[in-house]
Amino acid sequence: MLFSSLPFLYLFLPLCVLFYFLMPSIRAKNAVLLVFSLVFYAWGEPVYVLLMLGVSAANWAFGLLMERLNKKAVLVCAIVFDLGCLAVFKYAGFLDQTYHDEDEQDKDNGADHAFECGGNQTIGSDKLHWSQITKAE
Repeated sequence: MLFSSLPFLYLFLPLCVLFYFLMPSIRAKNAVLLVFSLVFYAWGEPVYVLLMLGVSAANWAFGLLMERLNKKAVLVCAIVFDLGCLAVFKYAGFLDQTYHDEDEQDKDNGADHAFECGGNQTIGSDKLHWSQITKAE
């Protein structure tokens, strides 16, 4: 569901706002926002809802620790944790695919990672001429 889609604009958003303003306490309003956020996220990527719940719970725990321990140290740990999760779940698949594609290409061609200087560049064992890389003017 996109923010500009009709189901979002005419169904999801009005229901969210309605339930939000019907709630008497800030705690209930936060619960409404949490539920609607999870539903919105699950609409697009249901696989990662458990991950989102886990990261949210971890950040809640970091917030509780900040009340008892050194705030800056806990904040740094929370930021490192969040950025680590982002890096793993956003880029791990890309890096794995890139590594395996390159590894398979090397096995197929029997080439090591070699680079030549000059008019031709070797990438794996595929030769690219410099004119193919730069635009001809």
